Amino acid sequence: MSANLDDDGTVPVIFSSGREPFLEEIRVDNYRGRIGQLHTQVDWGWGNVADAMRRAVSHYQESGAADPAFVVTQGR
Repeated sequence: MSANLDDDGTVPVIFSSGREPFLEEIRVDNYRGRIGQLHTQVDWGWGNVADAMRRAVSHYQESGAADPAFVVTQGR
């Protein structure tokens, strides 16, 4: 769904964990198995949703986008 909504088929995914949230770009040409690979890099203790949302807003502002953003949060 996200690839169809995004203008360039690239979807930023932000992982929130006990450490600082990190962002990875997922594309149509690299999505297979990528989330599973990235899950191994996440400390699945307590996540900081506020920091993750700040990271999402920062990424959006830095992109220069003018269209509305669509943000989905998911707990584990």
